[in-house]
Amino acid sequence: MNFRKPGWLEKYLAFRTTTPFAETLPSAPAGSPRDVRSADAQDRAIYYFLQPTGLLYGFPVGMPFPALQYPWEKYLDSSERVLLIFLETLFACLVAERHCLLERRGAARTGVRRAARVVGWHFAHRPGWPDSDLWRMLSALLPVLFPRGPLRKSERAFGHAISQGTRRLKLPGDYYNSFLFLDLYYCVQRQRRLMQAPNRRAAIAAELHAEQAAVRRAVLELQIVAAHASSGVDPAERRLFERFLLASGLPEAARKELRRSLKMGLAPDQVTIPPLPWLLRRYCLESVLITLLADGVVDALERAFVERIAERLGLGQDELNQSQTAVEAFVLNQESTLHIVKARPQMLQLRDRLVERITILLRKNLDHIVQEVRETHELYTLLMKSTHAPLTPEEKRKVREQLVDIMKTVPTLAIVTVPGGTIWLAILIKLLPFNLLPSSFDD
Repeated sequence: MNFRKPGWLEKYLAFRTTTPFAETLPSAPAGSPRDVRSADAQDRAIYYFLQPTGLLYGFPVGMPFPALQYPWEKYLDSSERVLLIFLETLFACLVAERHCLLERRGAARTGVRRAARVVGWHFAHRPGWPDSDLWRMLSALLPVLFPRGPLRKSERAFGHAISQGTRRLKLPGDYYNSFLFLDLYYCVQRQRRLMQAPNRRAAIAAELHAEQAAVRRAVLELQIVAAHASSGVDPAERRLFERFLLASGLPEAARKELRRSLKMGLAPDQVTIPPLPWLLRRYCLESVLITLLADGVVDALERAFVERIAERLGLGQDELNQSQTAVEAFVLNQESTLHIVKARPQMLQLRDRLVERITILLRKNLDHIVQEVRETHELYTLLMKSTHAPLTPEEKRKVREQLVDIMKTVPTLAIVTVPGGTIWLAILIKLLPFNLLPSSFDD
């Protein structure tokens, strides 16, 4: 499959028809609402599914299904890989969301091609798409002059949304559209609302566009406050903010105003934060955290600021700790790819701080973890065996998988169980009240 040639969307859909998505996202954490079909539970599953990919931060570098072999993946360049990451995450979320909503109604499930129609509706009228009388006239004439099927229209609109992070902005290869996550989330929201009120298509589109623009501006204003939270705006913070600003799709007048605000500074109470669902509040908080990490140092003033922002967003201390752990783990796991923090001493300091935070979280929840280990008989037997004999590769895999399942029962620790978040394993082995040797798990 060649993403540079027309017709790639049809080929992708054919691949996903023969290799269908699961009916639920592989990420439902413990601590979500009991009704796993609720919107809040779906949003939480989306968060845990997306976070390790980097899409939440505008740096999509991790495949959402790392074990899946894509026949064409080895031929993709960095921009095409971003497109594949976004395709996979978006369609997986749409299919899982639609399945849950249809299951609630007792209706039959639908597949990836139904999701493609939602994608076409959403990306053909997204914020940031050219908006002028001339463009609207051309948009009306082009389908008449050059008839194309609905998939080609979706393909064109979708490709534009992704490429504006690289071709239009001319960013380096490890920086992309920092607001891709909002495009994904509001595409899911469009499907969710249309299924509840199918006769309100135009009104829903207008509501979603207004909401998305308000969130984009709020995120940018929060980043301005974050950049001024300590002694001043660092050049790295200024560059990162400019990338977010250019990718926002806001009108030029609004961008000029925000650049002035970056120069002059904003107080936290000057930021207008609209009412937001849980997932968008976490997105806002972690966008701030990734901005603060751009210079590699989060000082006392910045930490106090983050606590105030988390409070304004209605997020407690546990969720703040989880977000800090999530962002730091992502930066460290992708250190060789992103180069967000360039100074090696700062990276080592960041790693030490992450280890310390995970250690504290593990200690606070150790009694619960030990009890779960004792009640998981196969895991307990394997751990005891490891104290006097080496485990086979298959036994090590079972230990890891079952420890991950146990960690997911602690909401504040669930984020460190994501792919790549293996730093906790060696720490946990040392804390468990068994005479375990970390070398038993080395390979």
